[in-house]
Amino acid sequence: MGDTVKITFSDSWTQISGLTTGITYALQNVQSIEAFIQQVPAQPGAGERGKVLLPFKSARIIKEESPVWIRSKSGGGTAFYNALP
Repeated sequence: MGDTVKITFSDSWTQISGLTTGITYALQNVQSIEAFIQQVPAQPGAGERGKVLLPFKSARIIKEESPVWIRSKSGGGTAFYNALP
């Protein structure tokens, strides 16, 4: 398992940096608000949702060529991610 990295985000799309293509990551939403994630080439539009990441839950992401984007449903948020073996 790799180092755990903390990211903060808002209700605007933020690109998650530091991900390596082909690696599987665990992304945990540690806030009490829903977050949305997408893996697309360009920053998603303000009204787009993507995959829902519920409060205090985790999701697995297999990093592809496209950037990974995250935003909260409302307000600020915090998440952690780390590479899985």
